[in-house]
Amino acid sequence: MKRKYVRQTGNTLGFNRHFPTHLQSITINKQFTYPMGRADQTEIAIDREYANAKEAYAAECERATNSNADSFNDAKIEALARKLLKARGYAEGAVENFSVSPERLEYLTAVRDEGEPINPESKAEQIVNDINNLPISFDDITTKTAFGETLSIPERIAAAQWSMLQESPEKRQRKKKLRSAKLYDLWDVYGLYRGDSFPPATKAPRWLLFVKIVGNVSTNATVQGHQELSRNLNVGLETYKNRRLAEVKGSTVRRELNDIKAALSHSSGINGWMWIFSKTKISVTQAGAVAVKMPLSLEHQKLLVAYCTSPEHCNEPTSTMGLLYLTGIMFSEVQRMDLATTQRSLNHPSTPYVIVDGIVKTKDRRRVVPITVGHTVVAAGIADTLDWFRTVGKSKRGRQMLAMLANATGCNDYSSHSLRHAFALNCSINRNVRDMDKINIGGWSAGAGGGVNTPVNMKYGAASIEGEGLDNLYRASLEIHRHLL
Repeated sequence: MKRKYVRQTGNTLGFNRHFPTHLQSITINKQFTYPMGRADQTEIAIDREYANAKEAYAAECERATNSNADSFNDAKIEALARKLLKARGYAEGAVENFSVSPERLEYLTAVRDEGEPINPESKAEQIVNDINNLPISFDDITTKTAFGETLSIPERIAAAQWSMLQESPEKRQRKKKLRSAKLYDLWDVYGLYRGDSFPPATKAPRWLLFVKIVGNVSTNATVQGHQELSRNLNVGLETYKNRRLAEVKGSTVRRELNDIKAALSHSSGINGWMWIFSKTKISVTQAGAVAVKMPLSLEHQKLLVAYCTSPEHCNEPTSTMGLLYLTGIMFSEVQRMDLATTQRSLNHPSTPYVIVDGIVKTKDRRRVVPITVGHTVVAAGIADTLDWFRTVGKSKRGRQMLAMLANATGCNDYSSHSLRHAFALNCSINRNVRDMDKINIGGWSAGAGGGVNTPVNMKYGAASIEGEGLDNLYRASLEIHRHLL
């Protein structure tokens, strides 16, 4: 196939086209040349090189007519950078695997020959300076970029060459794809780094709320655009903080913000976006803005257990959930339970229990919980309760639990989480209950001086749980709930 301006010399192809007459005094050379590689390439490869050559020619003509760096988009800069590399015989990714032997490095250290490249970055810098005949410092370019200063066209070309030499086209393409991601996608990018136990964006309410506040903005932006985005993200973090402080404790908000910032910083770091986040400050007044949920009184606890185990209500999912919550197990922890495993542990002949595992708020939440209150109801109703979680929405489940608590106690002041507070109350009023028992069964952190042993048991699986450790937990649970048995 004949291609205009392409000539073959031996087994190599080259694109040769004269610059317009009125530009030749600016371009110095009358003719634009672009090496296209071997003539025996595939037609697809030659077409790709031909397209690159025409793109570079157009960019060179535009540069000659306009010295304004801002008017040059990244594609034009890359076209010129690629052309200059090819003219000197360098391919993209040429120094990606560049290294210096230990012996050579030892010699360089001994003689302090700082001008000798010892890594891909310094080797690429040496090549770029040689190609452009300019003493360009990439530290200076990085600093100018960080402060939002406009780079000249030669500086932008040099920076593009520096990146091209260190990264293959495939790797650069992957980075481009990530740079064009939306804010929502960054959580899953961070999840790949964290591992399989990290919840996806679709199951991370804190991230969904943050994205809703900021907007699902594109991360494909100029340096100045990323500076503006960094400011907007900080405003979003502050808005998120204030909104959540009206709903949960300050320690919870701080933990949520740490997760959000970690996800943002991860993508910023690997892409060089240079987002900077201010420290989140939560005052004592703000941290105490959430009202403490009232625990069920001892008398109301007895009424609740009687209601949940009664023939009229024992088959209702809210009764099973109420009994589990009273032993310190929350909605999300029940929802994650595996039916077969839970039924097997609830059928333990002497010390029935359930396992709380999976994705939890803190590592201390992974634990074994003996079921001593209403065990028969829980064992019979766990299958229907897990099905309840699958078929009934979160808001409706919450309303049904509030109605059950009001019907059981005759009091409208309680929420579902009041039952977990009631568990903590029971631990404190029964003097034979150790702090370690409350920590192990309830899943609270022991702090720096703690010695929680449940995570150790969880590490080795359910088989190691049964035995003396489970017997001790079961006896502790009987003591915690003795007024209900």
